[in-house]
Amino acid sequence: MMKLELKDYDDADAIKCPHCGDTYLHHDEVRVFERSEEAAMKMCVTVRGMDVEPLGEPPRFPTVRVDDSMVGSPSDRRQGIEVGMWCENCGKRSQLQIVQHKGMTILSIERTLYEMKAVDVGGICDA
Repeated sequence: MMKLELKDYDDADAIKCPHCGDTYLHHDEVRVFERSEEAAMKMCVTVRGMDVEPLGEPPRFPTVRVDDSMVGSPSDRRQGIEVGMWCENCGKRSQLQIVQHKGMTILSIERTLYEMKAVDVGGICDA
């Protein structure tokens, strides 16, 4: 987990790429992990877009996937959200993470060396 680096942008902040420090990040995948504290029931919803393709990747179709895998969740016990991004400058991937932990909501960024993908256990719905 890395602390976010931000750049002042008008009345807001722009997230800096954790690889090169540029602010031209494109988000193309969102994963929402739902789980009550250590509950047996759990769910992961993954939405992948097709608006932009990271450098060197072929175009793809938008998809929505729902499964019960918590593989890759940023939280060991509770809810978490990951936003997969790629940098227009260096082409590398990162993940913006929003994590529920002990009553707090924690915001961080991770360098990613792979593309975020949900574990295929069925239940796929292509848009």
